[in-house]
Amino acid sequence: MTERHHRPRAARADGERHPTAGRTVGLGVQHALVMYAGAIAVPLMFGAGAGPDEASVGVLVNADVFVAGVVTLVQSLGVGRLLGARLPVFAESTAQMIAVGEAVERPLTDRALRRGLAADGLSGVLGGAMNSFPDTVFAGNIGLTLMTGVRSRYVTAAGGAAMVLLGTLSKLGELIASLSNPSSMPSR
Repeated sequence: MTERHHRPRAARADGERHPTAGRTVGLGVQHALVMYAGAIAVPLMFGAGAGPDEASVGVLVNADVFVAGVVTLVQSLGVGRLLGARLPVFAESTAQMIAVGEAVERPLTDRALRRGLAADGLSGVLGGAMNSFPDTVFAGNIGLTLMTGVRSRYVTAAGGAAMVLLGTLSKLGELIASLSNPSSMPSR
């Protein structure tokens, strides 16, 4: 019978402390819930102002949530040497990247800023390709990062993955779209 020794996780080159896989997923879902409200706001306001039917607004909601998730994954994990700030950043913004860098004590380098801005451009391209909107800043995750003390970009990546999944649930987009239309509410 061999003995098992629990060894601490090796420190990563980026200096981040990583929560366990289960905690990463749980905290990622928490971040996704904070971001979801911001991601659906623009399609709902557009739907209220432009007057498309609920099904169309539902598609816009799903597309925006999906794009927000993809760009969050890119910002958090990076793609090669080209894209992503590699910080716990949801969606994009120079100011948000700087604020998050300061909050997690990893100042934003010029190189990381360039990668973050390139990912910002990807948001506009994906939003346009999916007939949606470029995603805006969701600073709620800065407060959540400071409040929870969790500074891992893998947590925000898990939140991005949750957003991608939520963006594929067409019935959820339709439900959200129906809630924004007072005429769809049953009368008493």
